[in-house]
Amino acid sequence: MLAWSGMRGVITLAAAQSLPAGIPYRSELILIAFSVAILTLVLQGGTLPMLIRVLGIKGTDQELQRREIARLAEEIVAAREVFLDRQALLRENGRPFAEEVVAQSRERGLAATEVLAAMVSDVDPDSPAQQFRELHRQLVDVEQAVLLDARSGGTYSSHTLQRAQLVIDAESTRLG
Repeated sequence: MLAWSGMRGVITLAAAQSLPAGIPYRSELILIAFSVAILTLVLQGGTLPMLIRVLGIKGTDQELQRREIARLAEEIVAAREVFLDRQALLRENGRPFAEEVVAQSRERGLAATEVLAAMVSDVDPDSPAQQFRELHRQLVDVEQAVLLDARSGGTYSSHTLQRAQLVIDAESTRLG
């Protein structure tokens, strides 16, 4: 399908037109390249809808995507809860995590679930989840502007700026 719908003849036509003026039959070569380009565009372009039907290519199914995201969100939430409900949540040094850290992680997990839920449902621009995402996108823009000013000012080392950029990029990626 991709090969059939590709841009055929364009490079050939460009190459033919770049031939030096003194080449014998230059104008005929350009005409042949142009004819090949037009024929492949018309013939292959005209048969493209039929090829799509024959191959059974379908567009994206929004409802199917919503159901898949919902199912994936449920699996993620369940795995987070199972992990956080384990009796012995231990840090790398063998000591347990503080209760407030575990509670905060639960809350952040719920916030992430709300973002996934907003992706699944028809997005209401006035919903709290959508407002949260919009506000945080704006905050990321502010952070980027401050970072650009700091970079142009030359006050901070490149290592510090790079670490700050990684944090901002991670936040931006998380917000989608």
